[in-house]
Amino acid sequence: MDSILLAQQKQDEYIKQLASKVDVLSSYNKILEAQISQQVASSSTPLGKLPCKPKPNSLEQCNYVILREGLERSESREVNKVVM
Repeated sequence: MDSILLAQQKQDEYIKQLASKVDVLSSYNKILEAQISQQVASSSTPLGKLPCKPKPNSLEQCNYVILREGLERSESREVNKVVM
């Protein structure tokens, strides 16, 4: 009989520990929800729309390739070289 009571007490303690962990997770979840709602509110993108692609920087585009052998090759069109 004592072993049954002891097992039941251990189960009760285990349930209390689990309940405490669930409470911690619940409060953490509320914090995350608040942070997400703040980010949504501060976003300049309208709801349901993805941000458009940024305009490419013309200085970063290049039509020039150096092959592994060290040879240089350009497309048949004009090669854009930017000197800085």
